[in-house]
Amino acid sequence: EPVREALDRGREVDGALATLLARVRTGAVVAAAVGSRSVDLEAAAAGAAALAQRKGEVEERMGLRESVEELLWTTARHHYVLRPLGAGEELFLLMVLDRRKADLPAAQSALASIAGNLADRVAV
Repeated sequence: EPVREALDRGREVDGALATLLARVRTGAVVAAAVGSRSVDLEAAAAGAAALAQRKGEVEERMGLRESVEELLWTTARHHYVLRPLGAGEELFLLMVLDRRKADLPAAQSALASIAGNLADRVAV
């Protein structure tokens, strides 16, 4: 399915404010589906990219034999769920959720599904 359609599926999740695809190296937003204008997509992508860039270092320091599939951080108002995309992990998906309205397990499941659908379809 096209990238835009996949990201639009993220808007169906309770409490979802935005779902975006961005580049790990630069934080540049490649595509986005926004349900709320209150989300600063560029700032969210830039912050998420900074975390995604450190993922390998964290895996190494923790001695993990498996790759971290998801990063989650929470503020007073939002949940942010990040999933690296593809084997090279040059891209990531980020879903921003309203913390009071979100069904976090459903959001995580939806984002994993979107990532699975896009993994072989996005050009890096």
